[in-house]
Amino acid sequence: MNTLKKRILNCKGFSYVILSVLMVVILLIGVAVFEIIRLNIQAGAVRDKFEDSIISMCVENYSQMYQPIRESYAASYRYNGFHWVESNKANERYIRTYLNKAMSAGEIMQCEIVSISYDVEPAALAPSDTDTAQKFAVSGTIVIRIPYRFAWEALPPIQMKLDVKSQWQAQF
Repeated sequence: MNTLKKRILNCKGFSYVILSVLMVVILLIGVAVFEIIRLNIQAGAVRDKFEDSIISMCVENYSQMYQPIRESYAASYRYNGFHWVESNKANERYIRTYLNKAMSAGEIMQCEIVSISYDVEPAALAPSDTDTAQKFAVSGTIVIRIPYRFAWEALPPIQMKLDVKSQWQAQF
């Protein structure tokens, strides 16, 4: 370190070279930080839209809920004449359509949806304790691929797994 300090002080032209190298290094570090921030912002936007689609799908199923309010429980079952069967409108096409609309509107950009999975948890039918009983919930996982660039090169895309959950319960 002392040798470098002496060399900088002795050679007047050498300080320009060191200063240029330091500026390039600082620029590369800044670009890396901003690229990481950009990736997190894009992943957050996709997660928010995926969460909106899950919530929308959960609300869409509100009309399918069997809900005797006096009993204060709700379930996604219907009686088909012989026995109770689960009925909900949850499907992957609904989620993909919602996300494609968000992509075409420019709300989420530069990402590729690799896979979507969701799980519908029906509410308990006639629970004894409505406060601790399982509520109607839709949880989902989306895997996205976001391209990124660093140091003037396009690198392989990053894959991110995002989880969300929406739960419906009567607020009476």
